[in-house]
Amino acid sequence: SDATVAKMDRLEALRNLDMYPKAKEEFRVRTMQGGLSTLVAAVVALALVRTEMRHALKIQTHDRLFVNASHGAGLQVRFELEFPRANCDLLSLDANDEGGQPL
Repeated sequence: SDATVAKMDRLEALRNLDMYPKAKEEFRVRTMQGGLSTLVAAVVALALVRTEMRHALKIQTHDRLFVNASHGAGLQVRFELEFPRANCDLLSLDANDEGGQPL
């Protein structure tokens, strides 16, 4: 029937898009170099994935604060910071005025 022929044509068109066509077994040649290169490629791919995941999951902090000095002398700044894993002896806060003098 025409529907069956049309379906087979669509399947054949899809099969032609295959990026990795299968060769018949009698045409395949497996070599030691091919196995070694596959193993090296797999190890490199795993190392790259591991490196990318480590980089993507790494926590990065940037401690910067910019104050707009155009508001005059009466600028009130309030901080509420928590460092649950930091030792209190390691924490400090330095505050300077517009001229760079400590407050």
